[in-house]
Amino acid sequence: MINEDILNHPLFFFVIDFLLSLICTFVLFKFLKSSASIIKPTWRAGGAIAGFIIIFSMSFYFTDSWIDKYEIWEQETKSYDINGVILLDSALYHDGTEIIEMPPSERTLTNNDGSFTLKSVKFYQNKISGFRIMAEREKYITIQKEFDTAEFEINEHKLIISIKDTIKLKKIPKEILERYNND
Repeated sequence: MINEDILNHPLFFFVIDFLLSLICTFVLFKFLKSSASIIKPTWRAGGAIAGFIIIFSMSFYFTDSWIDKYEIWEQETKSYDINGVILLDSALYHDGTEIIEMPPSERTLTNNDGSFTLKSVKFYQNKISGFRIMAEREKYITIQKEFDTAEFEINEHKLIISIKDTIKLKKIPKEILERYNND
């Protein structure tokens, strides 16, 4: 069985990318009789080697650079609990609104007072620059909100992120709900 650490290592991606580029170049130039050339002021390449250089270079354009991935993977992650409050428009109780970390992973529901805690949201160490959440509730307008560093406070000792401002959900107007239910 292959070790998962090997599969996540950037050198693994580099080798796979290299081999796939080589196979693609072989098929294009051996069987499909393609041609390519690169002319630079200090060097030139033609034929299959030029095709390989082009294919291999373009593969990094369509995927993230393996060097960038390596730098991210080498960083440790920390899990934080995100606390906040969501209030419903014209409601006495504010429980039951679903809060989802974006992209979708962690999720929770609000309490009676609208407070919520998203548990164990992972951040790269020293890279907490922002996060997004989505708040959904039936008959209310769904919102997605991105928070930057000015909108939350971090308690490194307790690993808690607290959203400073209250988020408010507005009711969908009755006319729109009736029109939607009639369609």
